[in-house]
Amino acid sequence: MNVRPNGWRRLAVLLFAVWAVTVGGTLLFELRGSGGALLVHQGIPVGIVVNGEQATLPDGRIVQLNARDPDTGAVLQPWQIDWSNQPAVPKEPVVRWSSLLFWGILVPCAVWLLAEVFTLGARWVARGFRSA
Repeated sequence: MNVRPNGWRRLAVLLFAVWAVTVGGTLLFELRGSGGALLVHQGIPVGIVVNGEQATLPDGRIVQLNARDPDTGAVLQPWQIDWSNQPAVPKEPVVRWSSLLFWGILVPCAVWLLAEVFTLGARWVARGFRSA
């Protein structure tokens, strides 16, 4: 079956390619930058062990953490610590795969699907006017 796409479908393919290049460029820009944006955030390296107010880094160094609740003074659990305020702990860029999947694939596919449904609906209505 040899189906040649019409002008609108060719335009959609072109727009999808531009969208893919834009999302890919944004991902590369954020990976090289400081992160904390749409597709990439700054996370802590895998292998950090937290014990109270000290953290043992993967290379064996032990660093002090600011891991106390400012209101109560209680020691925070590792998932409660604001790691962006821990300058002694190195950060590494981590891709937000769910955001990349959503913005890079699901959004353009949903837009394409809506355009196809709208086009089919418009053709159906036009065919009704021609046959009347």
